[in-house]
Amino acid sequence: MNATNKATNPYEYNTDSIPEHNWFYTATIVIKQPASEFSCRKTKNKEVIKWLYRTFKDKILSDRMIIYREWFATCSSEIQKESELLHFHLIFGNLFNKQFTYDRPDLVNGKREQKAKVLQKLILQTPFLDGEVLYYSVKVKPYRFKYECIRDDGTQATWIGYKFKKEQNPYWSDYYQRMVTLKNKTDADDSVIPKILLDLGFDFTPERIQLHNDAVDSGYGDTTEE
Repeated sequence: MNATNKATNPYEYNTDSIPEHNWFYTATIVIKQPASEFSCRKTKNKEVIKWLYRTFKDKILSDRMIIYREWFATCSSEIQKESELLHFHLIFGNLFNKQFTYDRPDLVNGKREQKAKVLQKLILQTPFLDGEVLYYSVKVKPYRFKYECIRDDGTQATWIGYKFKKEQNPYWSDYYQRMVTLKNKTDADDSVIPKILLDLGFDFTPERIQLHNDAVDSGYGDTTEE
């Protein structure tokens, strides 16, 4: 396991600290502007996440769209050696809110290839960061699980493995950071495991599960507001 998975700062966490089923799509955005013109890549990665959310929110009916504080997303960036253009790599989760996901799981979970093409088109129709910089290329694809991305030599070829390393200045959405912080806190104590972490599918050791069961039997409830 990557050593950064044990960090207390959520920014340092690897993407695979989030249960995989919460990721829905990947995206690569390459712009026609030299990377040298950007000063702080982590700040720019943050701007890209928030801009992408606004872009989708403007195009999706508001009563269906997930609110930002409940959206899993992460963005990293790297400089292409040949062109020196900046590549933004994103992984993000469900764009629909809990109610719509519950009412129409067929629409939310099905036809992701088709929906990825729609999202790609929406990005191309929207000025990058609401400015004048042109796109070099934009690609949106359904997220591929780690078990689907094994090379012939047995190693993983997922984005989680090579697109979101510390040196690529990844930025995590607010929801991602809160959930990782909550998971850290929960791992370190012996109280009831917050329901939100169980609903999201986080794993816990058998010992931690036993502490949870003991706390429940003792009458302690989930006091988490998340």
